Amino acid sequence: MAENIRDFFDITHTPPGRMSAGMACPIKIKFRPEIDEDIFDYFPILSATGEIHIPIECTCKKAVVSVSE
Repeated sequence: MAENIRDFFDITHTPPGRMSAGMACPIKIKFRPEIDEDIFDYFPILSATGEIHIPIECTCKKAVVSVSE
């Protein structure tokens, strides 16, 4: 992850060791918002076949204002 947003996330997992194709491993990502900006980045995971990028999108609250006459 980018250096400027790395501290906003707590990532925990237990490495399962060698895995067969089709198996899953849970990864818990906890987000602590500390800035009022949208964050679009990715979480890189290194596997035996190469790097995998999991997209992360954190958006701040937005309001859609409409006015009727």
